[in-house]
Amino acid sequence: MESLGNTFGLNSSKEQKKESIISQVKKEMALANATQLLEKINSNCYDKCVPKPGSRLDSNEEKCLGNCADKYMNSYNIVSRSLIGRLQKESNQSTVQGSDAGFV
Repeated sequence: MESLGNTFGLNSSKEQKKESIISQVKKEMALANATQLLEKINSNCYDKCVPKPGSRLDSNEEKCLGNCADKYMNSYNIVSRSLIGRLQKESNQSTVQGSDAGFV
């Protein structure tokens, strides 16, 4: 019966739907992370750089906000790369350990 499903492309259609859903979830998670990052930058940098809010930002406040946002983004990128590297390393180690388990 499974070969019949493969013949008509039913299994590949299910796999495509699954991949599409996974892709959509990844996009939504990335958007949520970016939104959260921007909210944190706004709240932290604004509080630091604009002690007395007015109708306009002066040049010092603009520079401070720009520098603060740049530093925040750089820090976020460093932490993200480190986390991704660690997760990949752990994933590779668990794969190797799993394959070694059969050779005891």
